[in-house]
Amino acid sequence: TGTGAQLSTWTVAADGWARDDGLAQRYSNWVNASDNSGYLMLTGAETPGAYTYKSMYAVIQVHWTDFPVPGPLTAPAPANGARASVTPALAVASSDPSGSGLDWRYRVGTTTNVAGSTVWDSGWTIDQAVTVAPGALAQGTTYYWQASVRDGYEGLWGTSTVRNSSVWSFVTNQLPTVSQATAAPANPSTVVTLTPTLSGATVTDPNGDAVSYLVRVASGADAASGVVLTSGWGPSPSLTVPAGSLRDGGAYTWTILTKDAYDTSPVPWVSKFTVNQRLAEAGPAPIETVGDVAVNLANGNAGLRFASPTVPAGHRDTTARGAGRWARGRSTRRCGLRRSGPFDHVAAAECSIACDYIACRYSHVMTQQDATPGARDFLPLTPAQFHVLVALSGGEQHGYAIMQAVERSSDATVRMGPATLYGTLRRLVQARLAEEVTDRPPEADDDARRRYYRLTSLGRQVCLAEADRLAALVRRARSNLQPRAV
Repeated sequence: TGTGAQLSTWTVAADGWARDDGLAQRYSNWVNASDNSGYLMLTGAETPGAYTYKSMYAVIQVHWTDFPVPGPLTAPAPANGARASVTPALAVASSDPSGSGLDWRYRVGTTTNVAGSTVWDSGWTIDQAVTVAPGALAQGTTYYWQASVRDGYEGLWGTSTVRNSSVWSFVTNQLPTVSQATAAPANPSTVVTLTPTLSGATVTDPNGDAVSYLVRVASGADAASGVVLTSGWGPSPSLTVPAGSLRDGGAYTWTILTKDAYDTSPVPWVSKFTVNQRLAEAGPAPIETVGDVAVNLANGNAGLRFASPTVPAGHRDTTARGAGRWARGRSTRRCGLRRSGPFDHVAAAECSIACDYIACRYSHVMTQQDATPGARDFLPLTPAQFHVLVALSGGEQHGYAIMQAVERSSDATVRMGPATLYGTLRRLVQARLAEEVTDRPPEADDDARRRYYRLTSLGRQVCLAEADRLAALVRRARSNLQPRAV
């Protein structure tokens, strides 16, 4: 009676050892519970004629080791209460009495009860120093942190070797970023040069640190992937793109990063621009002169040539090919335009030069009879106009559906933003190549904010004419590029 569970057995000879796990586990339980009331009993099996009790000397050997100790914070961790990066490095010095190897765990919280207010947790790692992940911490905020350490005996006989450090604090740095509202060119934009200047406004660091800037241009949608070039870190948020870096017709993203003594900003915003040299004023573009107006047929921009000093210099373009710039003024000189039909707003003697390019051109050229301009008179179209006409050739569509249709039909090589789309639609409507639809779909299928458009008869003819023109151009290119016998 009075015996408990059997913990171990051994064979008695000159000596013997009881080393079963049950015995080790029982001692571990007593130690963890600080229980000093336990005892052990030695019993034996006596076989008549084979065994008799002998005098025995029992010794208990217990092997143990100290727990690991997480020591004070150490470099590269910030000093307690100091300013730190928003992605600080954390580290503690630690001792390993067992020599079994250590693991560390770091947690950051918003109160001194770090475990109850954790905002970032490294998890267990073999790395003594860790870096807090980007985006986990806010700028200008006080945080608290704590380290835990364990050795290779963690969990042996149900004993945890995890030990926690003291709690320390730091205040995250404040790094200003360049506002996208100050960035030029604006988002989105079309530039007419292969060497545009990209810039933004300088910023002031709230901690008084010097700020460096890096302008980055990329082909990826995030201004980070497919990097084309960077300005390198410098004191100015500006980059003039060197020749040979961009291609005509290319679509690019760009951003401006900032850096101080503590942090480098993530991508604060992404702006987009495309290069279209066809819109440039200069260059070998076809010019047509209509009376006193010279029109660049590649981009629709117009210039006025008047001998009279009474003509003001402003202009306002409303053509399908134009960019919204055409002249408005008065002249005491006869312009020679007939007043008739849809162009009766043009005076015969003292005229107000407010007519759009189409009206001016055709009222001047067709001097003997009223006539409607033919489809080929609108050519060549800009790429944006042609893409929109092609999208509308499938039927009535609202703006967002047109953007999706353009992207599909171009195999995602053309992505048209709202500013480009609605500017193009406005010019097509003014040129009577497209029109806004007044009959809307049933309310269940409609959104009141949507505006629907469709091709006019003239717009369909122009679209076909442009398609024929481009097809002929492609045939000519293929013919010219065919290998020729020498």
